[in-house]
Amino acid sequence: MNLNNFFRKRVNRLKEVKLQLKYYSFFKHSFSAKQLCISMIDGRFSHGGLSDRLKGAISLYAYCKATGHEFRLCFSSPFNMIDYLQPNTYDWRIKEDEIINHSYWDVRVMIQTCEYKGERLFNLKTTKQLHYYNNQNIIDRINERYGTKYTYGELFNELFSPVPYLQQLIDHHILLIGQQYIASVFRFQQLLGDFQEYDFPIMDEHERKVLMQLCREAIIKLLLKYPGFKCLVTSDSTTFLNYISDINNVYVLPGKVVHMDVTQTAAYSIYMKSFLDLYMIAGAKEVYCIGTKAMYPSEFPLYAAKIRNIPFHRILI
Repeated sequence: MNLNNFFRKRVNRLKEVKLQLKYYSFFKHSFSAKQLCISMIDGRFSHGGLSDRLKGAISLYAYCKATGHEFRLCFSSPFNMIDYLQPNTYDWRIKEDEIINHSYWDVRVMIQTCEYKGERLFNLKTTKQLHYYNNQNIIDRINERYGTKYTYGELFNELFSPVPYLQQLIDHHILLIGQQYIASVFRFQQLLGDFQEYDFPIMDEHERKVLMQLCREAIIKLLLKYPGFKCLVTSDSTTFLNYISDINNVYVLPGKVVHMDVTQTAAYSIYMKSFLDLYMIAGAKEVYCIGTKAMYPSEFPLYAAKIRNIPFHRILI
């Protein structure tokens, strides 16, 4: 047995008990006769960034499809998902007669963060409403277990489509780019000192200049491989985006992004930028995540590429 997985399960079970004791009532008051499986993204503990949150929700949806359960999504922190993405072919909104049940006796809370195999979910035997916390992609495990052939992109597109305003933004920038494009993504965390993110290191001024120049050269080199293409560049660092915006055939989306686990009170437009980045990356011909060993190997571009099953590459510079 993998000891890390064993202890992770124990830790998560303790978290489940603590969560139910803290937030759930001891009075029995069921709201719905249907058993629901609800993906919970409510800010009660760390969920990770946008791609982590979507991985967990989409994994539970895959489980529900395979087992015939009803799926719902409670994405309420740090914003309501319905303000950015709306249901597509499956309605994941919680309806009035399905009000989330806050009774300790009628709810099963399950936390599966950092549990990569999903056995506890697969072996769950309960008629209670399931409140599920997860930020892992277990779709392949679900396919193995239930003989299904789900893909992340297929499931994402069944669940979500852009709200009209987001679609207008996507159409506007596609029109401005005006031709085929590739996408390159740079995840610095707080190396360049743009914002605070947990306790990650900040480089001194000389180190920042060296790092940005390395990344700039990587973009220029990448563009040489794609004559006739533009390169959409996205990053968590506005400092870097300003630094490379003068490169010929580079396209930069306006605005800044924040980490959703760290910044809880950003403006609507700032959170919207994350979804715009997601769909614009997904619309590229190919996607690259570029960085040095000091930078974070983000999964955001990987999962953006999965939305439309386009090629994804990592470049270590």
